Amino acid sequence: MSNTYTWDIAQLQCYPSHGEKANVVVAIHWVLTGTDGVNSASRQGASGVSFDSDAQFTPYENLTKDELISWVETSLGEEGVQEIKDGVDSDLAQLASQPTFISLPWSN
Repeated sequence: MSNTYTWDIAQLQCYPSHGEKANVVVAIHWVLTGTDGVNSASRQGASGVSFDSDAQFTPYENLTKDELISWVETSLGEEGVQEIKDGVDSDLAQLASQPTFISLPWSN
């Protein structure tokens, strides 16, 4: 079974105002969690957001998690996203190879 991944947005950093716009996002603090079905591992970071006054602006109150995740993935690029997933995969492989407690043979 292959690992599955989930992005979460932990926090947003914003300028209170930028020109005529309010609450302009400048950084997205994110967490990427992966699971192998048994173990979970996470990596976290922050991605900067550039403000382009000519681009379409989404008011803060209308931002969605999916939109912010797309900004993070764009900021990181395919290679950056893959590096983070590779790190999570490495952590999951290490967790999967750790010894675990099982019941004593005579207690079954």
